Amino acid sequence: MADPRPRLIPPGGVVTPRMRALLLVTLVLFALLTINSIYLGGVTLTEWFTKEQRQNSFYLWMFLGHLVLGLAITLPAIAFGAWHWKRSHHHPNRRAVRMGNVTFIAAIVTLVTGVLLTRVDVAGVVAELRQPGARTVAYWMHMAAPLVVVWGFVLHRLAGRRIRWRTGFAVVAASLLMVVGFDGWHRFDASRPRPSPKDGAAYYEPSLARTANGAFIPESALSQNDYCISCHPDAYRSWAHSAHAASSFNNPMYAFSVRETRRRSFEREGNVNDARFCAGCHDPVPFFTGAFEDDRFDDPHYDVSKDPMGAASITCTACHSIVAVNSTRGNADYVIEESPQYPFTGSESPFLAWTNRQLVKAKPAFHKQTFLKPEVHRSAEFCSTCHKVFLPEALNDYKWLPGQNHYDSWRLSNRSGHGVQGWYWPNEPARNCNGCHMPEVASVDMGAKPRGPDGELRLRDHLFVGANTATAALSGLPDPEGARAATEAFNRGVLRLDIFALRTDGRADGALTPLLGDAAPALVAGQRYLLEVIVRTLGSLGHEYTQGTVDSNETWLDVTVRAGDRVIARSGAMGEGNTVDPWSKFFNVYMLDREGQRIDRRNPQDIFVPLYNQQIPPGAADLTRYAFTVPTDVKGPITVDAAVRYRKFDTTYMRYVYGAEYVNVLPVMTLATDQVVFGGAAVSAAGSAANGVLAPPAAPVAPAAPTAPPAWERWLDAGIAHFRVADRAAGKGQWAQADQAFAEAAAAGRVEGWIGRARVALRDGRIDEAATYLRTAAEKHPGQLPWSVAYWSAVIDMQNGQYDRAMDGFRAVSATAFTEAHARGFDFSRDDRVLTDWASACLERARQLREPTDTEKRTALFTEAITLTDRALLLDSQRFQTWYIRMQALEAIGDATRAADARAAYERYRPDDNARDRAVNAARARDAAANHAAEPAAVYDLQRIGAPGPVFGTAARSAP
Repeated sequence: MADPRPRLIPPGGVVTPRMRALLLVTLVLFALLTINSIYLGGVTLTEWFTKEQRQNSFYLWMFLGHLVLGLAITLPAIAFGAWHWKRSHHHPNRRAVRMGNVTFIAAIVTLVTGVLLTRVDVAGVVAELRQPGARTVAYWMHMAAPLVVVWGFVLHRLAGRRIRWRTGFAVVAASLLMVVGFDGWHRFDASRPRPSPKDGAAYYEPSLARTANGAFIPESALSQNDYCISCHPDAYRSWAHSAHAASSFNNPMYAFSVRETRRRSFEREGNVNDARFCAGCHDPVPFFTGAFEDDRFDDPHYDVSKDPMGAASITCTACHSIVAVNSTRGNADYVIEESPQYPFTGSESPFLAWTNRQLVKAKPAFHKQTFLKPEVHRSAEFCSTCHKVFLPEALNDYKWLPGQNHYDSWRLSNRSGHGVQGWYWPNEPARNCNGCHMPEVASVDMGAKPRGPDGELRLRDHLFVGANTATAALSGLPDPEGARAATEAFNRGVLRLDIFALRTDGRADGALTPLLGDAAPALVAGQRYLLEVIVRTLGSLGHEYTQGTVDSNETWLDVTVRAGDRVIARSGAMGEGNTVDPWSKFFNVYMLDREGQRIDRRNPQDIFVPLYNQQIPPGAADLTRYAFTVPTDVKGPITVDAAVRYRKFDTTYMRYVYGAEYVNVLPVMTLATDQVVFGGAAVSAAGSAANGVLAPPAAPVAPAAPTAPPAWERWLDAGIAHFRVADRAAGKGQWAQADQAFAEAAAAGRVEGWIGRARVALRDGRIDEAATYLRTAAEKHPGQLPWSVAYWSAVIDMQNGQYDRAMDGFRAVSATAFTEAHARGFDFSRDDRVLTDWASACLERARQLREPTDTEKRTALFTEAITLTDRALLLDSQRFQTWYIRMQALEAIGDATRAADARAAYERYRPDDNARDRAVNAARARDAAANHAAEPAAVYDLQRIGAPGPVFGTAARSAP
């Protein structure tokens, strides 16, 4: 049926003179928006195709123009559209009416989605979309709707009055010329020169950090914490009491150490440039802004802690402006840039500051692209730039020396899923550092994402929690108690302590009573005994315990033996000034300088060689032996309590910083405990209280004891611990005890026991036995840990000269050619030790081929060895063994130039054993307690004369 409504053209037509003026304004604004959008879209498309960031400051000004034009066109476009519809909706030209309606609706969609994407916030009234999915839909609607507007407008005009095509083409041509002009301006903006160091790249040395263009970065671009907090309050609050917030001269411990480095550098060279070794990680703001070129910084006595830049530390943009990691050498080997800023960043004008925030909210993708590069910031390699260190020749005036190294400790561990030499294997690996040290927390920050259950918004915690219980308080950061509580919670479950066994006669080879429980056999008065205490790193720990500042970290075993309320033996007590008894068992690195003096004040320029390294690898165990005599007058049960204690800095270091009379009141964490009662039922440890971090002199107390592990696991831990003792002692009769423990684990039906026995036999030179154990492991436990069986079988093949089989084995391991390993997410291609072993097998096999007819195959094997070392050195360019194999292979094919380079690298990275021996011998003669601790199979006397605490009378024993 026909529509009965009349189709009328109102007087004056559907477009009156006043409407024409409004239409002209709308069309001009639309044309400008179109030109602007073509430029913006062109940059975005270029980024999509090239995968490179092309947006810069000019782009952001153009985007601001886009918002201003969008706001300006809103009222005239809606007013004209509504007015025009009112006068034309009964027009008889129904096609023109329909296309006009389509155009008007598309225009409204464009405007509404633009407002929602802009996240408009006016006087507390917010119109925004937070959910990423909804924003994506709105974005594509905002992109598509203008095309519908153009299409609809053209069809609308084609159905009505004739279009002035010549005028239209002229406007298009002018628009394209403007876009070309914008592109030129864009390129100029990206290439504007910045102030550069007077000494060029040498300014940044001996740090490896560099800026993207070699120039300095303005302080305003690096010190933006107050700006960041407006949109990221949760991230800022957690960062504000983190160690990163006190990385620089606002940290008194760091300031003390660097002052000494500056002084020593000035004495040697007349400047303090060597201290820039630290700056790339600790002092990025003064470093990259060029402040160190100022004469005041060349004064070794200048108190940098009072400088305006001295407290900047690791700011938000100092991390988030890093755009590339050059290598995993450490020492700040990254590239940082001056990130493009939104217009009016840092403006003190309320209106301009509001405009700036609206820009950020409207274009968050640019902000994210600029300050969060997933391939960089989410990688473990990003963390390696500052959590892996080496001492360069420029710093110590000697040679390259290794320093702390969280990265390779993690990468080569079982926890990462990359290291094949592990003892225990996780169901799922820790793929980066963030998973542990930046856990997800609920947040309403602009950067929060729907990561939680039911789409809960979460953010990565920027406290960067680890084991630093001191810096927040010492540096005056906000909420130090909260930081300490978070640290305590994070470290629960890191270690397990097991008073595993008792031996008679106080001897390491005395009769064994293993698997001690809460209650154990009665001890005989007057008899001497030896306890075996095992500390195991658990699955939550991804690197060595403790790593980091291991020369000043203080972590030790505290063992108390009581008969009733009477203490009859003790090790690990605190004495004067809360100094831990130096004869205690420490889990640290006792580092020496070239004169054999202990590195006891964080003086990196003097680091030379460790006297001992008693860190515990991830998924491994440590053995400590304690001897004591039961007093003749003791009757009844005897209770042994053991705990692992941790304090961030030892008293010696604290006294360097705060004076000789300082009493160490830093908090002490108790990380693990165990108790055994000989001749009675278990009792509560004396003085126990609530769990947590305690400050001396109050007695630290233990967290709740974890569920006891099964017997096979305790045997396996004992085997690992004895293995490590025997390995340090170069055998010396220690392998039998490790083998015994692994045999018990094997008898309990565990494949790990057989693999452990094979590793013991291999290290003890019993190659055939090792092969037998591995075959037994494969036969009795098919499909269990095949990668471990395959790797150690390949090592045995190497020992037996079966190089073809060894190459096949290493190839399979490096390819992770095991279904179960793939299912768990393991990737052994990142274990450079496997690649180096494989290259060695190629080298040795090539040397076996001596016939003239073997020339081609021999050359191919040498070439393969070189290729494998290429791959290995990409993972760790500082392993001297890899350079040695590479050197030999290159010499074999006659490549003298590259062979010389490999030899130079080998000489640079290999230890100087003669010099090491001199320093070690001097240290052992100077420090009796350290000399004792350096013994691989040391026995600690629980009744040492002179130890802090009670005097044990007739039961007292002289020092070892």
